[in-house]
Formats: sequence, structure tokens, C-alpha cells
Amino acid sequence: MARRTQLGRRCWIAIGPQQPPIECEICDISETGAKIAGQVNLELPQELELLLTANGNVRRGCTIVWQAQNELGVRFLGRQRRTRTAAVQQSN
Repeated sequence: MARRTQLGRRCWIAIGPQQPPIECEICDISETGAKIAGQVNLELPQELELLLTANGNVRRGCTIVWQAQNELGVRFLGRQRRTRTAAVQQSN
């Protein structure tokens, strides 16, 4: 089992281009996934993107493992992704 770290950091769930991101909080995180809390007690797609910055430049693809009331558990898909803009900003 992956070691979890308590975090308490804001994040956003992106569920589609026509929907505004849902603000929530990463309660804890590991190399393989995270526990998210917030207004997530709605029907979400099985796969979504977790935005780790307000502008969405740093994000993780996720799949929902469990969901209960205002919390959900996600498993990360692949590696952390940065948009091209974030990569250019970091190299300057």
C-alpha cells in the first residue's frame, strides 16, 4: 500500500470543456492516488482530470475508485502532466 501524506491543499476537478472546474481539497495524497473532499456528491465521470493549480497548468488524469457523500478516492493515471504553457514558463 502506498504511503499517504496529509495535504489539505486546494485543487479543482475538471469534468469537461463545457463545465467550470469544481473546487475541492486534496485531503491526503500518495504516489498512486488521493482522497478529495468538497462538493463532489454529484454524478462524476469515471475518469476526470485533477487540476493542481488554479490556472490548470499542472494536472493529473484520474479514475474514481470510491465515492461517498462529499469525498472521493482517485487513482492517478500515468504521470503528472503540465500544459505546454507551464513547461515554457518553468524553463524561463
